[in-house]
Amino acid sequence: LIGKTFKDFGDGATVVFKSLGMLFTEPSSWSDAGGIIAVGFVTTSYLQNLGWNYFIYLWGVISINLAIVNILPFPGLDGWHLLVIIIEGITKKEIPQKVKTIVSFIGIALLFGLMICLVFKDVFKYIFNM
Repeated sequence: LIGKTFKDFGDGATVVFKSLGMLFTEPSSWSDAGGIIAVGFVTTSYLQNLGWNYFIYLWGVISINLAIVNILPFPGLDGWHLLVIIIEGITKKEIPQKVKTIVSFIGIALLFGLMICLVFKDVFKYIFNM
């Protein structure tokens, strides 16, 4: 059982990395991207059609996805703070707090913009069936 857990974790992480890569290499993959509404519809569909095992597995993959995305070195995410610490450690110079704050706010604004776009996309796709 523990071995299968690690295998499933590895499979889930592989799917997440491949999907992230496809967002930058295959423009058509953006049509499959979704936000919180898509997550609700897809997980409900898994539960209704495939049962608890697949439903729990899907939430495991979603958790892996959140962990991987959060560690990306994008401003506003934890990976950004880790990158700043690494850069400051290598250069032995502290990046000015004002610069870190401005870059973080820009990153967070971009992330919120992406979330809003995905919510609107989901509304038209799942609610209005367009």
